[in-house]
Amino acid sequence: MTGLVGNVLECIGDTALLRLRHVAPESGARVLIRVESENPGSMKDRMARAMIEGTEADGRLKPGAPVVEYTGGSTGGSLSLECGVKAHPLHIVSSRCVRPREAAAHDRPRGDLERSCPAKEAGA
Repeated sequence: MTGLVGNVLECIGDTALLRLRHVAPESGARVLIRVESENPGSMKDRMARAMIEGTEADGRLKPGAPVVEYTGGSTGGSLSLECGVKAHPLHIVSSRCVRPREAAAHDRPRGDLERSCPAKEAGA
């Protein structure tokens, strides 16, 4: 990525493709990989952007309305980035079984985290 951007969301997508020249014979397939390290967060950033922008565009998500997500992985972190820039409060619900490192990723710029108890832990 080159140039000045208006906010971190403009860095999502258009990720560089790198050709792997020594993986297949020259006369064979062209093998490309996406350099995801160029994205500001994780590979889920594009999905989070599509979820938020899609629901904003069709009117289901109003400006400043909260977003609630049940997740145990990188989706929460990506939604936190998207919601933080677009001023949507984010409430993440996650299992206590989620590793602490994964849970901490949900708290990037904005959002709160509720760690729930799965039914078998609750005695159900």
